[in-house]
Amino acid sequence: MGLYDYTIYNVMARNAQVCGDKIGWVFGDEQITHRQFKETVDRTACGLLEAGLEKGDRIAVLAQNNMEYMYLYGAAARIGAVMLPVNWRLQSDEVEYIISDGAPKFIFAEPEFKEMAQQLASKFDSITRFYAMGAAEGDSNSFHELLQNNGDCMNVDVQSDDPYVIIHTAAVAGKPRGATLNHRGIIASNIQGMYIWSITQEDCHLCMLPLFHIAGLGTAFNVLHAGTLVLHHNERIGDNAVVNVSNRLATAMRDNPNLRVLVMGGRTDLATPPEGVAYTLRHLHGLSETARENISTVYYDGGHMFYLNPPDLKKCRADLLKFLDAEKH
Repeated sequence: MGLYDYTIYNVMARNAQVCGDKIGWVFGDEQITHRQFKETVDRTACGLLEAGLEKGDRIAVLAQNNMEYMYLYGAAARIGAVMLPVNWRLQSDEVEYIISDGAPKFIFAEPEFKEMAQQLASKFDSITRFYAMGAAEGDSNSFHELLQNNGDCMNVDVQSDDPYVIIHTAAVAGKPRGATLNHRGIIASNIQGMYIWSITQEDCHLCMLPLFHIAGLGTAFNVLHAGTLVLHHNERIGDNAVVNVSNRLATAMRDNPNLRVLVMGGRTDLATPPEGVAYTLRHLHGLSETARENISTVYYDGGHMFYLNPPDLKKCRADLLKFLDAEKH
């Protein structure tokens, strides 16, 4: 590591040292401090090294958000491995293309994606090991097998410009294109995010967006860098199901009368229609009129990704700054 190198693992190690006893992660009934998180990351990293993974090797993951997913992100940062998160919503041939393009050495999968992952492992020579996340079934290797050590293993020279994660983004010429992000770029994004959103250790983030997507992963890293509490959404949803966190929002607003909420959306959004959002807000249970006054809504001319329309993006920034400035007065 160079004199000025700083990696994602350094962020985790700093959190463990500076605010080690603070709860950093909540997943279901499990609460994990920053120190405990780093300890599990270290054990995962050592387990991966013992299993034959080396710096530069790639780790594919087929899973919904869970703590093992985040432990793998941390372990990869420590040993210089490259994460290859896979969009589990894709069709099997699309997943196969990402695996062939990313050429992972290890592949991890939750039980619901086990069959697909095992088929991929048998099809591609680059994959030498398949691991089941959670409890292993049959002859599967288990993620928990990687934790059977004390977390003390060789240090790997990881530099800030080393590749860290490959995100396959929108299709180009019919195929998704892998974008490689390094530690330096993600940390720069973290710093920008903390500044723009005024994120501190006292904040709390509900991680609902998938960790295979740059929006979900980037936001998770933003708040991780700040030492913020991260709540993982762990409710399984089937096809065409709707994720509803309105009860949690209502509870949070009842518990904290000073909590202010800004809702931004597109008038032509067919994924989350404005009237559907308005209906949900009107039916938040148990809120006083004073609490309801803390909810602000702003709509723009665009659709679901309204910020791709330059005038909407400009107005969005102004509205966001106005909302944040109101907090200071």
